[in-house]
Amino acid sequence: MVGQTVTYTYRIENTGTITLTSISAQDNRLGPVAGIGSTLLPGEATTGTLTHVVTLADLPSPLVNTVVVTGTATGGLNVTSTGNASVTVTEAAYTLNTSVVGQGTVAKAPDQATYTYGQVVTVTATPATGWSFSEWSGACTGSGACVVTMDGDKSVTATFTQNAYTLDVTVVGSGTVAKSPDQATYTYGTEVTLTPTPATGWSFSAWSGACTGSGACVVTMDGNKSVTATFTLNTYLLTVSKTGTGSGSVTSDPSGIDCGSTCSASYDYDTPVTLSAVASPGSTFTGWSSSGCSGTGTCAVTMSEARNVTAEFMLKTYVMTINVEGGGVVTVTVTASANPGWTFAGWSGDVSGLTNPVSIPLTGTNVLTATFTHP
Repeated sequence: MVGQTVTYTYRIENTGTITLTSISAQDNRLGPVAGIGSTLLPGEATTGTLTHVVTLADLPSPLVNTVVVTGTATGGLNVTSTGNASVTVTEAAYTLNTSVVGQGTVAKAPDQATYTYGQVVTVTATPATGWSFSEWSGACTGSGACVVTMDGDKSVTATFTQNAYTLDVTVVGSGTVAKSPDQATYTYGTEVTLTPTPATGWSFSAWSGACTGSGACVVTMDGNKSVTATFTLNTYLLTVSKTGTGSGSVTSDPSGIDCGSTCSASYDYDTPVTLSAVASPGSTFTGWSSSGCSGTGTCAVTMSEARNVTAEFMLKTYVMTINVEGGGVVTVTVTASANPGWTFAGWSGDVSGLTNPVSIPLTGTNVLTATFTHP
């Protein structure tokens, strides 16, 4: 009847798995109904009443137990009512904010502006070149996989750290290697110049590892690197020369020179070498010259540089006195005998030529020279 107050009872239940928000009810006679609330979690329900005073406009229309649902209700919605009401439900929309510390990128899958309740989002961190992923903070922690279940607004931070690379330098031989810049570690892309300095008596030979050859070494640090610098001990040539009219041999300790046949040899830096001279039969060793050696003893040299030493051998001279009394001439027969390895080359002086033996008359002061050569 007109003027009668009619009460509608309604019940709205979320039977789905997502949170429903912005719920409103609309009575077709009274208009919007307040007091329903704005959030309905999965499994939750809300009830209320609507009152209406029957007017002439309502008659003769019967009161029906229907409710019209509009909007989106992906998670499932069950509405019961004893009245003629309209209900609108808006699904929750959550945001997932990502941020980066350092250099790198973060990707979301799926990549959306908003997410519904219970939606699963995989977040992947990709470091920039020369950087490494360190850890998550916020909705994810640690350094493993990051999977976020959206039951509210969330935020995730990916922290990246700049890589630190080492440059190891090894020395073979005696010398040093300087690094510029000289640091314990280097960031990606840093250029490091290596400079070798040999010790006294040594020479830089070659690089191996991150540098090769014997030229300049510049290492670009895009990972851990190692370089080896090889130094070699210098060697110097010791040469022996023989002069004079005689002959003889020179030997060395340590061995190397046997002159004779081998009159030069190389020795490592700072090696002490002792030279000994032995005259051949019929000759005399008369002394050393050059490289600080003198006298007729041994010659000691230290090989801090290339050195030349001269040994002088002279033929022995003999005096034979012959007295002639009365009238007559004394003739002397002279024979030249070569030592092993030597060859008689001829006479000079009062007699010349290759006749051997040779006879000469003594007429006063006579001079005769026999020359021998060594191949």
